[in-house]
This record gives sequence, C-alpha cells and structure tokens, in this order.
Amino acid sequence: MRKELVEFLSAAKVRLVCSTSSVTERFPLAQYRRNAYIGVVNALDFHVLLVLAEGDLYGYAILKSVRAESGGTVRPDIGSLYRVLGRLVALGLVTEVDAPDGAPEGQRGRPRRYYRLTRAGRSALRAETKRLDGALKLARKRT
Repeated sequence: MRKELVEFLSAAKVRLVCSTSSVTERFPLAQYRRNAYIGVVNALDFHVLLVLAEGDLYGYAILKSVRAESGGTVRPDIGSLYRVLGRLVALGLVTEVDAPDGAPEGQRGRPRRYYRLTRAGRSALRAETKRLDGALKLARKRT
C-alpha cells in the first residue's frame, strides 16, 4: 500500500490543509479559507513529512531517505530540500529541534539542525494520506 501511494504521489500534485496564522507574511499568494492554509504540496513536501513521521532527522539524512523511499523518483538537491523545510517550519508542520545526545557534529564543527514533525504536521500527513488513498482507489476503478 505504501509503495503504491509513493508511486501515485510521485506523479501527482496534491493539496494539504493545515491551520496557521503566520503564513500570510511569508507566503502572500497562499489562499485562505476560515483561517486554514490551502496550498499545493508537491511530491517532495509529502515525502519529507512522510520521512519525518519515522523520527527526527537532519537535512542530509532526510534527503537520503526521501530518495530511497521514493525509489529514486523524487531526487531533490540539498538547496531545494532546505527551502521545503523552511516552508514546512513556517507553516507549523515541522519544527527545528536540538540534536540528540551523542549525535555527531555537522560540517565544519557546526551542530546539525534536526527536524521533527509537529502534531499539525502529523495530522496533515494523515489527512493527505487518506485523500491520496481515495484517489488511488478511484484511479484503479477507472483504469
């Protein structure tokens, strides 16, 4: 089921609904309805949320997991990934957290930035998974 969902998502643009109040400043083109952000989420956004559902990770580990879990169909570069992470943080779906005890240092002695899925992010991921499951069932029925 998860593999089919990943394949379907890789070829589709999807919608995500979550609540936030600070998005208007960063994303003025976002549409609002009853205080909920409704925006287009691409395959990379969804895969990042899906990877973080397993636990806290730093940027490069997220990148490697997204590539592996998508079977190589989603291949972001590191700059794109950090832009997506910044947007997901601004939307309140992901938060930056301290590195776990004993974690190795990052490049040039700087600590790695770890990311965690928030409650809103988990809820959005659940809702999007349900929506995609329905779309996948409909596609099977029609093909």
